[in-house]
Amino acid sequence: MTPLKKALQNSLLVTAIVGLVVHLQGESVAAGIMTMFYSFLILFPSLYFTYRYTAKKRQQLEEK
Repeated sequence: MTPLKKALQNSLLVTAIVGLVVHLQGESVAAGIMTMFYSFLILFPSLYFTYRYTAKKRQQLEEK
């Protein structure tokens, strides 16, 4: 799985969990959607860069 697909999958999963938790705490739908949006904006790039860096390091170690 490519780093992009892996990051997208994992960030959407965590975003959905965050949205569910916010909803169960009794917040409004708008607050839940905004929280999900912001958590996706933070999680996706951080996971993508982490997975991309790890893939490069793994490739370097396999070449040795």
